[in-house]
Amino acid sequence: VDVSLEAYLTGFGDNTLVWVYDGLDASQSHQHPKPNSDVTYEVTVSNIAGAPETSYTYQVVVIDPVIATQNETTVTSVSGPAGPFVGSPNSYDVALPAFAALEANANVTGIRFRSFTTANGDFVEGAESGLGDLIARIFGDYDPLNTNASFAASGSQSFHLATGELGTSQSITFPELFLIGDTSELSYQSMVRLATDSQFARVNISLDNGVSWTEVFSQAGLTPQGQGGTPDENAFSEKTIDLSAYAGRTISIQFAFDHDFGFAFNGTDTNSGWIFDDIALTGIQSLSGTSTSAFLEGANRFDFTPSATGEYGLQAQGVLFGVYELEWGPTLTVTAVEGGSPVSAVNDTDAIEEGEGYVMGSVTENDGAPVGETLEVDQVNGSSENINKRIETEYGWVVIATDGSYAYQVDSDNATVANLNDGETLEDTIDYRSIDSQNNSDSGSLTITIEGQTDASATGSSRIVNIATRSEILTGDSVMIAGFVIQGSDPMDVVIRGVGPTLGDAPHNVPNAISNPEIELFRTDFGQNPSVTSPWDIPENPNAAWGGSTELSDSMSLVGAFPLPTDSEDAAIRTTLGEGLYTVVMRGVDDVSGIGLVEVYDETSKTDPDADTRLFNIATRGVVGLGDNIMIAGFVVVGDRPHRVLVRAKGPGLNAGGAATLGNPKVNIIALSPVDASIVSQTSNEDWGDGVSNDPAEVLLVADAVGSRDYEIGSVNAGIVIELQPNLIYSVHVSGDENDSGNALVEVFDASDI
Repeated sequence: VDVSLEAYLTGFGDNTLVWVYDGLDASQSHQHPKPNSDVTYEVTVSNIAGAPETSYTYQVVVIDPVIATQNETTVTSVSGPAGPFVGSPNSYDVALPAFAALEANANVTGIRFRSFTTANGDFVEGAESGLGDLIARIFGDYDPLNTNASFAASGSQSFHLATGELGTSQSITFPELFLIGDTSELSYQSMVRLATDSQFARVNISLDNGVSWTEVFSQAGLTPQGQGGTPDENAFSEKTIDLSAYAGRTISIQFAFDHDFGFAFNGTDTNSGWIFDDIALTGIQSLSGTSTSAFLEGANRFDFTPSATGEYGLQAQGVLFGVYELEWGPTLTVTAVEGGSPVSAVNDTDAIEEGEGYVMGSVTENDGAPVGETLEVDQVNGSSENINKRIETEYGWVVIATDGSYAYQVDSDNATVANLNDGETLEDTIDYRSIDSQNNSDSGSLTITIEGQTDASATGSSRIVNIATRSEILTGDSVMIAGFVIQGSDPMDVVIRGVGPTLGDAPHNVPNAISNPEIELFRTDFGQNPSVTSPWDIPENPNAAWGGSTELSDSMSLVGAFPLPTDSEDAAIRTTLGEGLYTVVMRGVDDVSGIGLVEVYDETSKTDPDADTRLFNIATRGVVGLGDNIMIAGFVVVGDRPHRVLVRAKGPGLNAGGAATLGNPKVNIIALSPVDASIVSQTSNEDWGDGVSNDPAEVLLVADAVGSRDYEIGSVNAGIVIELQPNLIYSVHVSGDENDSGNALVEVFDASDI
């Protein structure tokens, strides 16, 4: 490209080698046209002598500072109650632009807010009353008020701006703020007199009280550089500017006559410059009673207390480093009302003993709300990201759900907690915010007192020893897949069975039992990245007919499994497993289908009850059919104390490889006597977050602690935390709505240590 060596002036600086873009004449001075978006030039300077490198490459970005980069915004918005109460502080949130949030430097930014009332009506400004409150910024010896009636659009006076000094911007600014609406327009009578192409008549608006200005109209002079000329216009013409793009914003207005570069006519009589008159604003609202707050350092909310009923406008402005003002954002219009009571958050307390596990309650139960309103929680510890989430506190973990339910879990392994003695306490405090449907809100706290126990160890134990699931087995992605986790340092002997033909025989008599099932055991190795799932390496895996071996038959008898005929085509494996995640896939040989039963028995619990090994989590994916063809998961709890578990049935959101999923899963947990299989108790759940059969915060706390994921508020998936009595058989029935079938996942997570 062309380059030009620019000589320095008056002996200062260095000669500069200037590159000239877009084929322009290097001997002339040019302004880069305003870009519609950022324009990037990549410049390479080559053939350099006497430098470490012979060439350098850099980028030059040309921007219009008035236009935000794509996906960036400078807007600061306000949200909060639409009907604030008179005489009471009402809390409003402020959303700063992303670049102004400065989360890593929260102390160097903040906000201001202002409130005002408005009045409808047009605004008209002629020059007949003089400048009045108008703010004139003039360079040179001339009067911006023209009194020559020949140059007035109406009456005998008009406004006049000229280039009194070269390189200056002359302006008249209106001191008022105007609230713009969808039909707002600015009109005026205009006459540009003698002006070069480097002199501009402009109308500007400001969104930040005049800190910066945005051009909404510009008219350049007609006389080219270096030439003489005559006035551009000898009569007034009406100009109209559509301001609807700024609807909801408050603006300042400025008329300016600018000399940007090069040659200019610097006369100041009516033969030169810009003459304008009869300025009118329509479709706007005027502001009154404006009250602006002081700088609120580090804040992202404010309290507004209306003094009387009626309509108010609220705005906020981001301020960087306590100095640099951003735009005032869109106006939030609210109507202050008498009566009712604002939201009043009452601080809550609860207590938990060291080693107890967790406690539950509601933070909104005691909070005050306006009549007819139901409160929710929208922030925990100052962030909406902490809602419905198990977060770490100083001495434990907490979940506070949207409905106000909470579950707090003490960390008994925390050194400070573990060192508590009898009678000693600690306090753990969590902040929250209650809010109603009108965005009225108030902040409160939950304080948990942790009571020390010299001996905080639990007495007794319980464990899950046998697991089983019955469901319909189809083909492709609709086979049955059972997963389980083994925890502990000792190995576990297990018996794994896939029962089909015997299931259809007496005394079971299950219709449509699968005639020839096959089971295959897999182990997932998380020591590799990514993890690898591969078949368990024993000769019997996979297995399609158990073979009737005496060793396997004896193991079945030992664990209490019902017998299988020695010549049946039921599948069974006996093996020893270490700690890890295992999966059993049960399918039909040659794609036969039908009802099948997959079982995993903990044989070690019989032969070595003190061994450090246990079944921790179980999960089965299978088809939930209609009628009697629902999915049934079973397990046994043994021991001498209740056993806490999380039971979940998932349909929506389940990755079933393209197969249809159950639309609205339900679980029914049935406790059975091991003596006569009579029903001891039943507990059911349809939607895990319903807050009726369970506590949403408890489910979220336990789920996160045991590694169960993907709990969405409002989901129709089922889930419940339940204390199970030991030495009973438990059956989990998974079903759907009437005429609803599809793949579902049933999971049972051991939560006994929480």
